[in-house]
Amino acid sequence: MQRDTLWVPKRISTALVKVGLGKESIPLLVRETPVPKAAWSKPSERPKAKDHIGSMSVQKRIPEPPAQILLVDDIIKRGATALGDANKLAEAFPLAQIRAFAAMRTISDPGDFQSWFNPVIGTVQYSPNTEGTVRRPWTKKRNLENRLPKEQLTGYHASS
Repeated sequence: MQRDTLWVPKRISTALVKVGLGKESIPLLVRETPVPKAAWSKPSERPKAKDHIGSMSVQKRIPEPPAQILLVDDIIKRGATALGDANKLAEAFPLAQIRAFAAMRTISDPGDFQSWFNPVIGTVQYSPNTEGTVRRPWTKKRNLENRLPKEQLTGYHASS
């Protein structure tokens, strides 16, 4: 984490725990090697999931491996960061169920935009043909508390 920077995922994770939507917030991943920031890159030049996996390390071990891990980010674009981070955590915690939460998501097709508040649950999948990712929302406005038991969640966020 760079000094005097706004660490949005940490703030989101801490806020979720504060209102009872998680057990604790721990900065578990650290970026060892810089990668281009997706928000400032052309789509063809954005880092892929494998770039994120290779650039991250697990910062520290925790005494008891969590049963569930929630990755927290501010914005999800194509999902390469989330998929890379999830795979890195899966190496360290192979028995944990890993999910991701983003406060916002990009929408490429203006025709798909419905409103500023439009929560979805979906998947991010690896595409071997392009070595990229495919992000697919598959359900809308579902009760997230039924999907994510808050007493079992530990929120982690990557330090940039």
